[in-house]
Amino acid sequence: MNLAKNIALTLIAAATLYGGLTNPPAPVTAEEEYAPIEQLAEQTGAELAYHEENGSIEVQAKGVAYSLLPSEGGIRMNGSQCRGDFYMKDGILYMNKGQAFELIDSPDPC
Repeated sequence: MNLAKNIALTLIAAATLYGGLTNPPAPVTAEEEYAPIEQLAEQTGAELAYHEENGSIEVQAKGVAYSLLPSEGGIRMNGSQCRGDFYMKDGILYMNKGQAFELIDSPDPC
């Protein structure tokens, strides 16, 4: 009886291992690519300043300054404006993580 039980458990373990090795990992979902702007500020050491009069968010990190313009869907940096990859949900601004780091690390992301 124990031999049959051990064989069954070994077959289940082998099938599980085989399935794990042959199936690719789940793709990254859109929600995983975005994070709340406050969380990104913590990760990058950025300081945020909210301006209610014009609805912009000023961001300063690592000597780089730019403005998020949620109402226009854009980003203003060094006098240029480019498309922002962010959205608002339940009063929280979510920004694409890749774009947040690119704005800090790239010499001219716009």
